[in-house]
Amino acid sequence: MFTSEDAARAVCDAEDNCLGYWLQRGSGKYKTLYAGKRSWAAGVPNGTVVSVKVKVKKEVEEEKEEEAISYTEGRLDKAEYDLSGSWASHLYTSEDAARAGCDAEDNCLGYWLQRGSGKYRTLYVGKRSWAAGVPNGSVVSVKVKVKVEKEEELKEEEEEAISYTEGRLDKAEYDLSGSWASHLYTSEDAARAGCDAEDNCLGYWLQRGSGKYRTLYVGKRSWAAGVPNGSVVSVKVKGSAGAPVSSTTEPSKCWRRMPVCNKALSETQTPSTWFVDPRATNSGTCSSRVSDYARHCEVASSSVETSWSIEPPESTTEPSKCWRRMSVCNKALSETATPSTWFVDPRSTNSGACSGRASAYARHCQVDQSTIESSWSASAPVPKCTVTRDGPYTLTRCGNGKVEVGYVMKGFDIKKLSPAKKAILDTVRNGIQRAMAIKLGLREDQLVVAFKAGSIIVSVEVADDDMPASPSLGDGQDTLELVKATPGVADLVEAGKSLDDCFVDPEPEIQDDDASDEASATGDPHIVSVSGETFDMSPSLLK
Repeated sequence: MFTSEDAARAVCDAEDNCLGYWLQRGSGKYKTLYAGKRSWAAGVPNGTVVSVKVKVKKEVEEEKEEEAISYTEGRLDKAEYDLSGSWASHLYTSEDAARAGCDAEDNCLGYWLQRGSGKYRTLYVGKRSWAAGVPNGSVVSVKVKVKVEKEEELKEEEEEAISYTEGRLDKAEYDLSGSWASHLYTSEDAARAGCDAEDNCLGYWLQRGSGKYRTLYVGKRSWAAGVPNGSVVSVKVKGSAGAPVSSTTEPSKCWRRMPVCNKALSETQTPSTWFVDPRATNSGTCSSRVSDYARHCEVASSSVETSWSIEPPESTTEPSKCWRRMSVCNKALSETATPSTWFVDPRSTNSGACSGRASAYARHCQVDQSTIESSWSASAPVPKCTVTRDGPYTLTRCGNGKVEVGYVMKGFDIKKLSPAKKAILDTVRNGIQRAMAIKLGLREDQLVVAFKAGSIIVSVEVADDDMPASPSLGDGQDTLELVKATPGVADLVEAGKSLDDCFVDPEPEIQDDDASDEASATGDPHIVSVSGETFDMSPSLLK
């Protein structure tokens, strides 16, 4: 869908299978036409059709195309047809269509005819050899693309008029308006033609994953390969032949930021400010490790911003978004898989819609509207942890849908354990998991038990929905006796002490919000796994 006739004409020119275009009444938009079943003219097939322009090829143009590219029956080595998710766009019902498709793609090497289906598939760089009967009997024919020199004068005129060079564009943006679909292209030739037709077009970029191209206009961000994030594969800058293009050889880094991280990060203490992920050494790992950070920080992947670039993206005032969370959603949400963690509602573009659409989420999720929290802000609200005490136990809730039940058994030392001691600690963990499951009336698999160093600091994590309203936890002596009865546990006692010296701390210190992550591991800013190993809180270790 195009906002101007020039843009529609330019794209139709670039596509051999385009038959013309029509103007839609009301929207004022243009749509290109292809082979189909309906008839089109002013008022046909209905009153929304204001005008229909039919594409007419001149004989001279046809002769030039025939001279430019020809196809010969033959053999192609190191080739393959499209095996990606977009394979259907490279499957043709006629040889003319296959030829036109291959003409439009510089990386197309030719095409082959499949026995039985009678379909044609275009070929690209790959690993197999192709000829009639090769690599198997389903190959009826292989046509090899041969480029013939075009008229040099015409080529030079085109290059002098408008050229595109790989480079960098500062203060640019793609179309974010309601007409964005008219500036999204499935081939580079179409993107180039669209940009040629618009004086305000600065260039275009290729999106990783979708393989689509988007044209660029005046905006606020910088664009280059990997900038402003890893989804940018390539940026072509529009200009006259020979025009200088900004470039640099300084190595890129993987920059990240997120509104909040609910756990400590070794990389930074301020995750909302751009920081470097030192383990992402290329744009691929920079993109793929987003899920590691989301998992570790207990946030949605969509809230983790990433940029493979030399410098961090320019800091600008972040626009407000509509953030939501709810304890549970009884149906799937496309926005998030963890509705109890703050996520963005992309359809609420202002504070009024952010408030008004809460009812839509309540209906969809089949929950009471009062259980849906909303916030119109630049970043997700920072969770405030509340801690309550039940005898020697502390119950911590940080608004992430989980409850941490903690208590401390003094007199033990679980740092730097031998393999034998690690096995004893694992037995202790299993025993505590069984005992706590009975106390809470839950299955063992509904609990996650972990230890932190500093004697034995026990952390039992339970989903908020599974946690009883008034749990009967007791004074902790039963679990202490269970631990003392574990074979070999005396080997885990602090030097110079015995099991008789071990006890449950009746009133463990409650840390404030600012120190909760580090200070909970008394005397050791590391976490100890059930195997007794210490490690920093780095998302790369959560794979």
